[in-house]
Amino acid sequence: MTTFPAVRRAVAIQAHVRTLHTFIGMLTAPTIIFFAVTGILQIYHLDVARLGYTPPAIFEKLGQVHKNQVYASRRRRPQVEQPGEGPADAPGLNAAALLKVRSASVATLLLKLQFTIAAAGLIFSISLGLWMALRPGSRRKINLLLLVAGILIPVVLAALTV
Repeated sequence: MTTFPAVRRAVAIQAHVRTLHTFIGMLTAPTIIFFAVTGILQIYHLDVARLGYTPPAIFEKLGQVHKNQVYASRRRRPQVEQPGEGPADAPGLNAAALLKVRSASVATLLLKLQFTIAAAGLIFSISLGLWMALRPGSRRKINLLLLVAGILIPVVLAALTV
């Protein structure tokens, strides 16, 4: 059975696209995982000081890299919420308005959960891709070099922002 030149050409193009996809993925995977992890920290405000909570310095610094592309912590005093400043304490808040505030809170919580699941799924999916790309094969060394470059380049650049 003979194959047609157009089919062979399409298969060759697909192989080249797959290789390019792998190379780009190896370079960008560490950064995408970084943004997914620090995004989860920010969803739950784990990088910001508040009354009764002081984040670890590394959370603050990583949050600054995510938001401002600077590896530095910005220690701020936690803001104290005064009595009467919460939505439930607002004067003249009737039952319908209070229900609306509570349903918005539930919606916000569910949205945070959705974003957390999406970030975790992204981390898991990228990890699987890295595992597949680093299995023994003809391009394992170049994939490993690209992964190391994808880790070192942003780390070095972030260190230069201090």
